[in-house]
Amino acid sequence: MNADRSFRLVQRGVVISMLAAVLLTAVAFAAVGRYWVPLNSLATGQRLLIAAKTDLFVVLWLAIAISNVARLRFISPIDIAGSGSGPGSQEIQIAAAFLQNTLE
Repeated sequence: MNADRSFRLVQRGVVISMLAAVLLTAVAFAAVGRYWVPLNSLATGQRLLIAAKTDLFVVLWLAIAISNVARLRFISPIDIAGSGSGPGSQEIQIAAAFLQNTLE
């Protein structure tokens, strides 16, 4: 019972950290959109559309790999503390290897 409570507290901390990261990212994008002056003649929307089209497949593949590792860590009491707390389960090692290969 105590281990389950501890696991739930760690899960809560992970969720709070993820929400903070999403908020920070949103604020950063809003600040860049408001204060950054484009250096070329294309509008920001056009440049972002070109970048999105160019990188869509790679970004989607990377997002899938990251979310898979995050999902596996979130549901496992052994792995939720992250890679610094130990070698992790076999499932996480495979998912982390997939993510590492994707980044390379």
